[in-house]
Amino acid sequence: SSGINAEWPLRPGIYSEINGHRVSFTSLEAFKTLQSSAPPLLELFHYVDFQQSKGVVLMRGVHKLPLTSTEAVFLANQLQMYYRIDPERYKLVHTFNHNPMFFDFNELLRNLDNPDLIKRKDPSSVPSPSGGSSGAPADTAS
Repeated sequence: SSGINAEWPLRPGIYSEINGHRVSFTSLEAFKTLQSSAPPLLELFHYVDFQQSKGVVLMRGVHKLPLTSTEAVFLANQLQMYYRIDPERYKLVHTFNHNPMFFDFNELLRNLDNPDLIKRKDPSSVPSPSGGSSGAPADTAS
């Protein structure tokens, strides 16, 4: 069980966009219709002021209905899992964004069946996404 209820309003999909230290999530349907004007359902802001001196990045999230706080936390956890904690999962995201012809949807499904948030890797060994803007359907990265 992923913590998402069967009535999750975003079941058809979520689109995420990373721009600098801000990540926004919107429904895939809204993104297809409104593109960059699609209203965010969740915005995550990363504050890197203490990254060098303390090794800490603070994150603040703001969510809007119909997204519940449980669903917002789930998305934030998945973002961290695929972009920061697990280098194997980051490879899926990277392939999806940069080499979509080689993206293995079945590998993604295998990862979804085993959402091990406890298995932590050494963060210094995890590749981080490049700067700038990157758009990927969040439901493929979660």
